[in-house]
Amino acid sequence: MRDMEDDIWTQHLMGLLLM
Repeated sequence: MRDMEDDIWTQHLMGLLLM
């Protein structure tokens, strides 16, 4: 896995939590 992918995953998870 790449660091960039990890960042995107983290952002997606945060977005879901915010929703």
